Amino acid sequence: MRMDSDKILHGKIKNFSLKKLLIPVFFLLLTLFTLIALQVKYHGRGSVFTGRKSRIRSFDPVKVKRIELSWKDNKVTLIMEKDDLWHLAERNMTLASASRVGDLLHHFNTIRILKELDSPSPDVLQKLNLVENADAGNRVQPGIKAVLKDQEGKILFQILLGSGHYPPVSGDSPGTVMAKGRYILTGGKVYLAAQLFENCIPLPQVYVEPLAIRNMNTALLVMRTAVPEKEGAGTVTAKKTEKVLTPVWAAVRQRANMPFRLVFPEKKVLDMQQFANLSEVLAKQLTIDVLPDLSPEKLTLSSMMTIQLSDGFGYRLGMAKQGKDFLLLPQVTFDAGKIRRQAGESEKLHQARIAGAKLRFESEKRYYNGKVFRMVPGVMEKLSVLPFPAEKKPGEKGISSKGKKKPSSGKKPLSVKRKPGR
Repeated sequence: MRMDSDKILHGKIKNFSLKKLLIPVFFLLLTLFTLIALQVKYHGRGSVFTGRKSRIRSFDPVKVKRIELSWKDNKVTLIMEKDDLWHLAERNMTLASASRVGDLLHHFNTIRILKELDSPSPDVLQKLNLVENADAGNRVQPGIKAVLKDQEGKILFQILLGSGHYPPVSGDSPGTVMAKGRYILTGGKVYLAAQLFENCIPLPQVYVEPLAIRNMNTALLVMRTAVPEKEGAGTVTAKKTEKVLTPVWAAVRQRANMPFRLVFPEKKVLDMQQFANLSEVLAKQLTIDVLPDLSPEKLTLSSMMTIQLSDGFGYRLGMAKQGKDFLLLPQVTFDAGKIRRQAGESEKLHQARIAGAKLRFESEKRYYNGKVFRMVPGVMEKLSVLPFPAEKKPGEKGISSKGKKKPSSGKKPLSVKRKPGR
């Protein structure tokens, strides 16, 4: 009887273990069936989610020697010459911005994939702007095409950038303001990428290195000169500038941690707020494009800004007007002897700082010296503001010689004759 009890107990334990084993198997099969159902569901919609962000790495950036960007009639051709520097074909092979080209290659080489579209139809490709050419009525917009080639012209990487992805949001709004990724076509497959590729713009001026004096906080001299009225503004060529331009105002300081003071004109007080606004303008982007076909020697100047920094760098910004555009003729200089040794700095570190400054000078000199640039709209007007209170000349409209307001009417004021004794 005791043996029968043991058998019954053993059977119950065996059945309990079997049930315990079947429970996780059941949930595992349920999970697999759910995944398969979701796979079929999204496959029917034309999308297969990857489950994690994957990357596309299909080319070696070092081997890229030519970049071609195109959209409709716009085209950009970046070519690496024998000097190992990028040049812009659409700007007479002028030097292109190395940082902007580098960012472009980095984005193409580190594409993060959110999902892949499975065999999208031609209608879907048109809606996503993943076509190379627009239709006759411009109802279908093409994507931005980028082709990367090696030295021999072999295509290393090719991509078509389509429209942005705007996922639906809760509420009445049809979508978000900012795109959450961009649809791309590369290698014969369509993906939704995490990047928006804002730096891939098929306009040549985008890849011109802009001029900005970013270290204005270290300036020791800021001076504006102009062509005197007797010489005729806008009639002086760049070669005669130094002999003709006369000071309009000049502000100096001995060290970068000291306040500026106005040394010209005399008996004027520097408006620190106006001067700070001028410094802020100079520290931001001043140029938007280069004009390689315009000779600097023939450029007629009207004024010039001169800036001297404490690190030995100097900037002379010749300004002129041509039609509706304001032009800039920059000249970068450098004096290594002005880089002072800092407190506690070893001779080795001091020489390393000088070497770094020399490399920076060579780079800026290649970008800017001897070239004519188109200025950012509105900058010329901001640089023309005087950093001190201006005095109106006697006889100007609305001001009498004694500083009293004149009558607004063009007629002479009526005079009342007084009788003697009154």
